[in-house]
Amino acid sequence: MIYSRATKSSIPLTVSGSPSYLPNNLSASPTDTLSFSRFNEVHIIQLNGSSVMKSIMDKARIHQVSFLELDGRWVLALASSAGLQVWSVTGDTILFQYSISQLPYLAESTDDKFMRGLAATPNALCVGTSIGSVHAFLCKSVTSNSWDATLGFNMEPDHYPITTLASFQNILAVANDSGKIFGYDSFDAYVQVFSFSGFGYPCTAIVQRENVLIAGYSSGHLRLFRTDIQELAIEVTAHTRAISGLAIHPALNILASVSPDQYLHVWEVPDFMSASSRDVSILYSDLIENKICTGVSFLSSERICVATFDDDEMVVYERNK
Repeated sequence: MIYSRATKSSIPLTVSGSPSYLPNNLSASPTDTLSFSRFNEVHIIQLNGSSVMKSIMDKARIHQVSFLELDGRWVLALASSAGLQVWSVTGDTILFQYSISQLPYLAESTDDKFMRGLAATPNALCVGTSIGSVHAFLCKSVTSNSWDATLGFNMEPDHYPITTLASFQNILAVANDSGKIFGYDSFDAYVQVFSFSGFGYPCTAIVQRENVLIAGYSSGHLRLFRTDIQELAIEVTAHTRAISGLAIHPALNILASVSPDQYLHVWEVPDFMSASSRDVSILYSDLIENKICTGVSFLSSERICVATFDDDEMVVYERNK
């Protein structure tokens, strides 16, 4: 085994509440600050065990929280049934907000309305919506407590609700409830540069690096796409239930996946840069008994953190030396 669970005495991660039952419901900053949502609350956790809860949204349901780097500064972004909000990393100061009512065609929809899916490109904060549109907000820090943010670009890849977003350098990847995935170039006015067909199941999580895009689905499948030649390269039956979270190591070709099937899997994934790097292999698996996993993140010092629904403790793994 290359990983093992950390003991409570070494990393006491008891939190002030449990995550909502949502996919991708865990985010980590470069300083190992963690965050997840619970209904209208945002929980912010430090690895030393301190945990704070912020009732940021009064009546709205938060669909995703994510630490993102915008204009050289890390912030905490929220997508909810009320719209988009951007806060300081500590959740103490609101920097920017955009209401759903400011998008007339979304506000007029008779279906359940929400924003979901968050990602940052070099020039914008991007967010998806329940009607299948994606919006890029051009953001610039004016002072420590204020931002200049304008709606710069609108993308309408499909009419299915957006499920998740991911970015790598200038490329924004967008997935939706039909399982389709679209790619946009932020350096070229967000023109579409690739698309992959759906497989009849929603795409629930995506990550990308270089020319490899990795997607998880509600069917439990894991698929690796090559965006340079626009083809499906590898398919793996990874979990017996929906994949609820993916995380890619910041430096290594290692991927972590979690699911309500109670498993964490750690994979070695190819970069397709050589003939020897073209297969997926499993490095580690652990059954997290009686816990429904809602998200996963890599931390510093080769650690992995897993969030679980209806549980006030986070599960942390350390890499064996």
